[in-house]
Amino acid sequence: MLITENLLKQAISSNGSYSYKQMKLMGLSVPPKKGWQKKLVGLEITMEAAAELVGLKDKHLGSKLKFKTHKDIIREYESTINILNEEIQALTEENETLRALNSMR
Repeated sequence: MLITENLLKQAISSNGSYSYKQMKLMGLSVPPKKGWQKKLVGLEITMEAAAELVGLKDKHLGSKLKFKTHKDIIREYESTINILNEEIQALTEENETLRALNSMR
């Protein structure tokens, strides 16, 4: 799947940062170079790596982590659905392109 701005928003912590593990998972140096987010958008990432990236959200905050409200949980759920819908759309478009190419043979 492709790294999207939505995926990056889904993975960012409550304090607006990413953990060391997340940075390394995205292939970044720590600290990252200026403009790193724009360079990442559109690059390939496995579904497993994307899931791990989002799963690591807030893990580095430990006891500083606040309890999530129902609105926070719903927002995260909706964001995850949006990420999956983007991936489905991209795969559908790719599939349609391949079908069109195959029909030309």
